[in-house]
Amino acid sequence: MIKQEIRALIKGLLPAIDKTEKFRLRFLDAAIEKILSEMYVELWSANPMLLDGFTKSYSGIAVNTEPQGNYFGYSILPVPIVPIPDKASGVRHVKTILQGGCKFKPVNYSEAERIFGSDVSVVSTMIGYSVSQGSALPRIDYWNMNDAVRQEGVRADLLIPFSVYGDNDIVLIPEIKNKQGESFADRVLRELSVIPPVDLVDDNKDRPTTKG
Repeated sequence: MIKQEIRALIKGLLPAIDKTEKFRLRFLDAAIEKILSEMYVELWSANPMLLDGFTKSYSGIAVNTEPQGNYFGYSILPVPIVPIPDKASGVRHVKTILQGGCKFKPVNYSEAERIFGSDVSVVSTMIGYSVSQGSALPRIDYWNMNDAVRQEGVRADLLIPFSVYGDNDIVLIPEIKNKQGESFADRVLRELSVIPPVDLVDDNKDRPTTKG
């Protein structure tokens, strides 16, 4: 579904009359974003590779020069990302523009110093990257970056929040349920503190009568 269709789906499940205007667009989007982010982490817990189908690719990301020892530059990402509890976080893959021989590997800072501070980095084409989210836009730090890739820039497959998508962008929703058996819509409604409608099934219908 596209973003505005997801909003419409949730709105259609809300109470018909909302005199307090509790469910304004920003509030609605925040609830959807929170649940989607939780579902991404649950998907990652099952199999990190499953997240690849929910990323959006960004190309032409500049690599800025800031050499410090074996640390050879950084990129400021164009959009926020969903934090994931592994080394790559929401930057699931980094690639060269022309799919060359260089490969990127997510590493933490201590690993980077150990691996790329050794003789291995002299002969390896592997480029290490670490993700930092300390500012408004995330930053990628690189180790063992080379001039050719630096000049071309990089591509990155990013796991982005719901708020970053445009109204007509397709937003894929993981087809998973939580331990309580709740679907995506169920969980968003709970986040919005909506009480589900009463069970409309007539429990007395076709109930056998007992003879006295």
